[in-house]
Amino acid sequence: MEDEIIHNRNLKTFRYLKDGRENYLSYEIKGDSLDLTHTFVDPGCRGQGIAGALVSTALRFAGENGYKVIPSCSYVEIFIKRHEKWKYLVS
Repeated sequence: MEDEIIHNRNLKTFRYLKDGRENYLSYEIKGDSLDLTHTFVDPGCRGQGIAGALVSTALRFAGENGYKVIPSCSYVEIFIKRHEKWKYLVS
């Protein structure tokens, strides 16, 4: 499906397909923490808010499921600094 973020628990990713291009945020579960490891947005899709949507979805998932967040991905770290409402999740 296009324009919808899909959580693939087997691949440990949140994926967003836009104009046939795959964008994703990958993670690892470490005990009670969700380690957000890598955000990728296809160059043809950049500047459309996709990375932010992926991170917001992952952070919402973490909060709803009692996980703390490890922002290993530099984009995630910057996103959380810019959106202080998510700081409570950082372990």
